[in-house]
Amino acid sequence: MKKHFICLANSYKYGGRCLAGVEIEITDNGYSVVRNEDGSPRWIRPVSFSEHGELPANETQNINILDIVEVDVVDRCPNLAHSENIHYSEIEKKSRIVKHKNALDKLCDKVHSKLFFNRGKAIPTDVFNEGNYSLMLIKPENSKIYSDENNKFRVQFTYKDNEYDLPVTDPFYIEKLKSNPLLFGEHEAENLYFALSLGEELDGWHYKLIAGIVDIV
Repeated sequence: MKKHFICLANSYKYGGRCLAGVEIEITDNGYSVVRNEDGSPRWIRPVSFSEHGELPANETQNINILDIVEVDVVDRCPNLAHSENIHYSEIEKKSRIVKHKNALDKLCDKVHSKLFFNRGKAIPTDVFNEGNYSLMLIKPENSKIYSDENNKFRVQFTYKDNEYDLPVTDPFYIEKLKSNPLLFGEHEAENLYFALSLGEELDGWHYKLIAGIVDIV
C-alpha cells in the first residue's frame, strides 16, 4: 500500500538515515493531513529489517525536511511507544511543500499539552512502554539556541507554559549553526518549528530530542 508523508525529521543512524513525517493524502488541490482519532497528525517512521531499523543511505540521501515522500508500506511494526514504525519495500521523494507557516501550522500537534507525558528531558522506560506516540511537531516559544560545555547544540524553550532544554540531533541544522553564528541566541516564536522524537532506551530512560528544525525567515 502506497502512502505519502511530509518529511519533518531527518538524522543519521548507524551509517544510514532515520526519517519520519506526517502522513498526508494527495488530492486534486494538493494534499490533506491524515489525523488520529484524537485529532493529532498521524506520523510515519519507515524502518528497515536491520537490527536498529536504519534506512540505507543510497535510498534516502536525496530526501530532506519538507519533501513529500512516497513509501510502499509492507506492514506496521510498532515498537512500544514507537507506534509510528512501518516496514517498507520502496521509498521515493516525489515533490516538496512550500516553507510557509500556514502549511507548517497544519502539521503541528495541538492535542498534547506536555512533550511526551512529562515536563522533563526524558521519561522512564515503564512510562514509555505505555505510550502511543513518539513524534510531534510543535511551534515553541522563547527559543534560545546555544552550545553547551561539550560543544553540543541545545535549545531552551517554552511550550504550553512549561520550560524545556533539549539537544538538537538534526545534522543539517547543526551544519547550518556551525556556518552561521547569527542563528545562536533568542528567536521569535513565529520563526521556528521543532520536530520532536523520543530516542531509544539508554540506561532505563528515553530522551527527548529535537530531530528536525524548520526556520521561517
